[in-house]
Amino acid sequence: MAPYRVLIVEDNRIEALDLIKIIEAHGYDLAGVAKNGEEALFMARTKNPDAILMDIKLEGKMDGISAAEQITSTKQIPIVFLTGISDVETIRRAVSTRLSGFIIKPFSEKDIVNSLEVGIYKYESEKRVYENRQWLKVVLDSVGEGIIATNISGEIQLMNSAACRILKIQHNFIGRYLPDILTLYRSSDNLPISLPFNIPKPIRLSDLDYPLYLKQTPVSRIYIDGMISPLQEPNHGGCSGVVINLRDISESIEMKQVVHDAYQQIEQNLEKFALLNDQIRNPLAVIVAILDLNESEQLQNIMPFIREIDGIIDKLDSGYIASSKVREFLKKYHEIDS
Repeated sequence: MAPYRVLIVEDNRIEALDLIKIIEAHGYDLAGVAKNGEEALFMARTKNPDAILMDIKLEGKMDGISAAEQITSTKQIPIVFLTGISDVETIRRAVSTRLSGFIIKPFSEKDIVNSLEVGIYKYESEKRVYENRQWLKVVLDSVGEGIIATNISGEIQLMNSAACRILKIQHNFIGRYLPDILTLYRSSDNLPISLPFNIPKPIRLSDLDYPLYLKQTPVSRIYIDGMISPLQEPNHGGCSGVVINLRDISESIEMKQVVHDAYQQIEQNLEKFALLNDQIRNPLAVIVAILDLNESEQLQNIMPFIREIDGIIDKLDSGYIASSKVREFLKKYHEIDS
């Protein structure tokens, strides 16, 4: 691993030389030496140092704190302040820049090295945490289902892109009370349900009611299924919150309704097929029998039409059989109650 590169911002030449000796003696590389705030901004941008030793009182219009504020506004970098001024106002200004260290002059070699080590370690740790969070965000956003994590009070700690789409929310959701932006309703009685945030084991949303739905508008719904799982405290074993998995099942529910409607229509058609068969075939049989008994001369003229009608009825019988097979298929594979 390459040595960390340190930028020194110090307008006192003797103190600057002392700082150079200290950092080089402890394995750091010198990124440069700036005498004022403007030079510090330029070198921070062009030299890409890993850390900065920044004197607060500098020559020119810009002091070290103002320079640090501008540097940290564009890049994250550990900054250790050096100062002979220790008044409360100066310290408060320095703290507002999220400093990594604060050393009162005259400094010792140990002060410089310890502050650099702590500052760089803190920066690297925060960087890894940030990178892990970004990695986790990419992973969660790649999941098609909505994921929401809350603490035990129901305040949102995390929400992926799919959950944002389902809830139609884009930003400022961290820390909000989940029931303020998510209300699920039971289909059985259209009453809202309360989601639990302290549970000992996972709960399926379908166990609360099926299907649950949330209202997009007063007249439109999104049907939801999923799971609520507890977040366990690693040391104490208790629940510290929940992860809620939301899955939009609107298309499935709509398809079930289409299949159900098709089944009902087939049932009606079968009844009409049977009724039509009886209402046509039976009277035809009676007509043919009467004409035959009376040895009517019109029988031969009528028979072609009788056969044509009978053929049509045979086709209706075929439709009845096919419809019956479709009905049995729907009943078997789509769990339709007769």
